[in-house]
Amino acid sequence: MSGVVNFVYTANAARTPSTVSALASDATTGKLTSISGSPYNTGSASAAVQADPAGKFLYVANRVSGDISGFTITATTGALTPMAAPFSVELGVDAIAIDPTGKFLYAVSAQSNNLRSFSIDNAGALTNLSSSPLTIDPAASSSTAIAIDPSGNYLFTVAGSNSIYSFPRDTTTGALGTGSGSPVPVDFGTFAITTDPAGKFVIAVSNAGSAVFGTISVYSLDSTAGKLTLVAGSQPHIGVDPSSVVVDPSGKYVYTANTADATLWP
Repeated sequence: MSGVVNFVYTANAARTPSTVSALASDATTGKLTSISGSPYNTGSASAAVQADPAGKFLYVANRVSGDISGFTITATTGALTPMAAPFSVELGVDAIAIDPTGKFLYAVSAQSNNLRSFSIDNAGALTNLSSSPLTIDPAASSSTAIAIDPSGNYLFTVAGSNSIYSFPRDTTTGALGTGSGSPVPVDFGTFAITTDPAGKFVIAVSNAGSAVFGTISVYSLDSTAGKLTLVAGSQPHIGVDPSSVVVDPSGKYVYTANTADATLWP
């Protein structure tokens, strides 16, 4: 293939075991080609996938088996090699995030209010931090999304599907501090959040309890206190039941994938 080759990984929830697909992407044409050996077996009901910033390790969260599958990434081909065994978390684990240093991984579950923290060693193995798990909110029964700002100073998660919580991070130890201020309301049914590359905004998508549209909400981020403030007029309707959201590297464009109407909204 011409140009620089990048790699794309996607979790596939169907079947037991579930799988993760590995694809090579031509940076010039965008053409995707399946990598030899793909797809690779994971756990049951794979729901999320994250690579570390250095591109050495890949992790897949598995809801039904309640664990995280780990893989090493071959730098030249993008092929995956499974780690010895999946890392136990809890039933319902459905969202994971890795900090900018690649030294810590965080996970939340759709079946509890726990926020779990792990260190990542040089071989990619996960180890629970002594402070893990942290209770997000005693009144919440689930958490559905997680993100870390580009500075690594703050972690954001959604609990109860309608509140965003922010936690300061110790960037050296990975430990989480007391939540920054009160939780911020967000539309019901928020299943994905992200930040922009500059760390100025947090973006959330939700189904808003609607069968005909979803919404996208933008919050400005106070980088000193970690406080979120809803940007006026930032909640337009988008596709039905949005399940993920990404921002392009320039920070100018946002894309959402919408499951119910099978659309991609720029």
